[in-house]
Amino acid sequence: MLILLLIYFAVVLWGAKPHLKQGNSQYISIENTTAIKGIFILMVFYSHFNSYIALTDSIYDTVYIKFFRFIGQAMVALFMFYSGFGVMESITRKGTDYVLKMPKNRILKTLINFDFAVLLFLVLRVVFKQTTTLKQFALSLVGWDSLGNSNWYIFVILLLYLLTFLVFAVIRKQTEFARFSAVFVLTGTLLAIICLTFYFHARPGYWYDTAMCYALGMGYSLVRKTAEKIINKNLFTWGLFLVLSGAAYTILKGHHIFIECIANVFFAIFVVILTMRITLKNKILTWCGDHLFEIYILQRIPMIIFQNIGLARFNVYLYFVVCVAVTIGLSLVFRFLTNKLWKYTKLFS
Repeated sequence: MLILLLIYFAVVLWGAKPHLKQGNSQYISIENTTAIKGIFILMVFYSHFNSYIALTDSIYDTVYIKFFRFIGQAMVALFMFYSGFGVMESITRKGTDYVLKMPKNRILKTLINFDFAVLLFLVLRVVFKQTTTLKQFALSLVGWDSLGNSNWYIFVILLLYLLTFLVFAVIRKQTEFARFSAVFVLTGTLLAIICLTFYFHARPGYWYDTAMCYALGMGYSLVRKTAEKIINKNLFTWGLFLVLSGAAYTILKGHHIFIECIANVFFAIFVVILTMRITLKNKILTWCGDHLFEIYILQRIPMIIFQNIGLARFNVYLYFVVCVAVTIGLSLVFRFLTNKLWKYTKLFS
């Protein structure tokens, strides 16, 4: 498996460009953040792939396993961060009009695309003669349960979108309170974590240990210029903040779940600081980042199918290549169909 990990790093580092003298002013642009999301959706693909194969205790597989354990749930921290940042940037530019359209453009659109994918997994369960109850199916449509698909991230991001809408629907105008919007969203996130997980003991820690990164992204949108002046003042300050954030993540990781939440925040900070002076971008990463939703939600389909027919046991490398190829194909078809579906729903709005 070390070979596959080396391939991953080769893809990530292909086209990397340092900006050590002046920094990269476009590090937080849509184009650059899309590529960074591509890095981590590929990592998610690897992580999910690992659950369908039998890893050995050889030194090569051990290095591979330790790498993914070290990153852990932090691999989705940047998805949360960039989502929060993007939403706050849009609210700042477009104001109330954007906020009032969030239930349709953010929540409903995500839910429709997700439910379309859930139907594909339902078909897959029927093919493999797996029982599905009506309750399981109904809860799967909102991400609270699963039919074999990835679900927790969709449920959490929909909850965060709803929370953002409620906060700004109350604020409505750019008042003094709007400056504390990220704090309001963070407070609501913490309350949701406490209620849904600690009070009701409903879901495990990985459901929420990156959720605070969303509020962090919103907050960073509000203080970005000030933060850049401090962090990116020169190469020394940039390096210092990079080392401190990386060290904080390493030290805090693996402790109590709330400490783990903070650790993931530091991981997001580390990556953001890193990209201030090092650009990680190429055509593969950009395509993957642009098709993040499709790759995330569809990758388990080929993994399930070809594991069931024995390809994983026959040859793990062939299994990996086939899963990658089929995921790409499915992503293209899914994007085409959901775009058509979304245009169709607009006719009734």
